[in-house]
Amino acid sequence: MKLGLINSAWVQAGRGTSFGIAKTRELGFDAIDIFADPLDIEIRERRLLREECARAGLPIISLACVALGLIDFNPSVQRFHVERVSRYLDMAHSAGQYILNELYWKDADGTASFSYPLQGMRSKVHNANFLGAALLCRLSRHTGYKQALEPAMKVIRYSAARQQENGAWDYGEATTQDWADNFHTGYNLCALRAISRDAGTSEFDPQIRKGFEFRDVGFRYPGSDVWAARHLSFRLGVGEVGSIPLLQELLLGADTVVSL
Repeated sequence: MKLGLINSAWVQAGRGTSFGIAKTRELGFDAIDIFADPLDIEIRERRLLREECARAGLPIISLACVALGLIDFNPSVQRFHVERVSRYLDMAHSAGQYILNELYWKDADGTASFSYPLQGMRSKVHNANFLGAALLCRLSRHTGYKQALEPAMKVIRYSAARQQENGAWDYGEATTQDWADNFHTGYNLCALRAISRDAGTSEFDPQIRKGFEFRDVGFRYPGSDVWAARHLSFRLGVGEVGSIPLLQELLLGADTVVSL
């Protein structure tokens, strides 16, 4: 196993490329990941990265690029990027091919997943499955990449079936991944909403409803013995916090609902 660091850690600290790479090696890391937009990075910066990594003896394991408009769950943001930044569609199509050809795997028992965090690992991490499948479904919708749908749906069905009765998911299926949190479950639910829209299906509505359903919940502010809300049961859709009549009648704010 190799321990790596992404170079954006140094960018956020306001330090240059050479300093960051040298310090990464000095701290004892074995490898480095490069966070850069391949459409914007200059030739000189590419050469500097290559030369400094070679000098420090740090292999570049992966290139991380986030095309924010393409993964955003906001339809207006998606439309802007689809209409204005067509080059990102080509890059997304290439990413989709990589997901299908290098990360997708399946077993005879029906298990289907995407390798994460490394290619070749037969991992079963649900947020990686849902987010990867969401990209494939969006590619199918916007570029006609229809061959991506069948494997994407196999992965989605596998992970959707692992939702717990309380609406959450364990992080993954390995013995060290049997924990759940609202952070990763939120990724899963938002991805399922996007998948349903882009694939034109209502198949996963039960999982979405279960994930946004509150059952007999309550909340007290720290240091108070008085319940701000108690014995509440309601179903909440994406984007509805603060707007549904129940919350307005109870004078509950979005922060209280999040705390539930």
